[in-house]
Amino acid sequence: MKTLPVDKHEFEILYPLGKTRLFHTFPRRGLISDLMLPGAVLYKIFASRVRRTRLKHRRAGGHDTVISIGNIEVGGNGKTPFAIYLIRRLVDLGHRPIYVSRGFKSSAEKLGVVTVLIPESFESQSWAVPGVRVLRVGSGPLTRAIGDEGAVVMTQCSRIPLLFCRDRQRAIDVAREMFDPTHIVIDDAFQTWAVARDVDVVLLDAADPLGNGRLVPAGSLREGPEVLARAHVVGFNDLGSGVDLRAMSNWVSSLTGRQIPVFGIRRSLSILDTDSRTPVKMNEGPSASMSSVGRPERFERALLGLGIDLRVSIRLPDHHRYDRSDIDRIERMLSDRGVHQLVVTEKDWVKLRELDRLPGRLWVARLELDIVGEDPVLLCEKPQALPAAFSTRRST
Repeated sequence: MKTLPVDKHEFEILYPLGKTRLFHTFPRRGLISDLMLPGAVLYKIFASRVRRTRLKHRRAGGHDTVISIGNIEVGGNGKTPFAIYLIRRLVDLGHRPIYVSRGFKSSAEKLGVVTVLIPESFESQSWAVPGVRVLRVGSGPLTRAIGDEGAVVMTQCSRIPLLFCRDRQRAIDVAREMFDPTHIVIDDAFQTWAVARDVDVVLLDAADPLGNGRLVPAGSLREGPEVLARAHVVGFNDLGSGVDLRAMSNWVSSLTGRQIPVFGIRRSLSILDTDSRTPVKMNEGPSASMSSVGRPERFERALLGLGIDLRVSIRLPDHHRYDRSDIDRIERMLSDRGVHQLVVTEKDWVKLRELDRLPGRLWVARLELDIVGEDPVLLCEKPQALPAAFSTRRST
């Protein structure tokens, strides 16, 4: 797939809610980043104290395998798409995985119970478990209950249970009691110290793995690059063609002092019809994109790579919840510019489809992953030992 740099292609970027690009990005090295360095020092001190007070032994125990999908940067870096890929592969291999997430910006995150989404294919029985809220697929709108990312996982992994709770260790305990899974895949848990797990998969941006190398708010890092020594597997997201994965493996080894297995992820989009949910070819002519994701420029670059005549890109804050006034505003903006078809991410589609009215001609872009290098499914087995850099003595 040929990709074109977004900054060299002419299309209009719109922020309907008045947000600027600063909402999506962190400062590069320079004056703004330098001024924020004291805040980064305070953040590091606070994060270190949280880690010391909440850290548990990393091995989860039991017959199942607990796999955390995480990163060291703030914002999207493909954790949920990779979790979907991993779950689908495990199902195809005959395993019984389940998915666990906090359910960001949903009622599941706020409630003091575990929300469990039961697939339609499961037996119709009473699930009476104390401290558990049970929902069924198809029972009604779900994005407010489990979040937009959870709804995307449900769309693509409809045969497995999904569990949501701010206390993810509690969700894991409920999953074991209710479903006896073979694998438990946790979305975004590398910095969730109270959760015991067997395998930590850390995803990095292949083109810019460490941002500007500074902690928030001076940069985009949640933790310093040395913490990659805690990882069991490292994946490089959005791997470009011709990139030397062996060189990236050597870079990880030099950074951590350990030989850590690595793999690459190449991303592509397929365009789906909103009615049939099957891949189609978009109509020719002026088009617009709309996204409420962490890195909208990545989505726009992929659309350009498909040869779509992108004239307008509408960017909204990550996890934005749409209402009817948004649809009215967006339709006016596109009509004023002579654009009559709109393509959105699947993360946006799961929210839009719950409204009583949609924009005119609408297409959905589904993200597809192609793995390069070692097979991450084979890497995500119980390790023989903990990473040397993460002994009990060093973590206290």
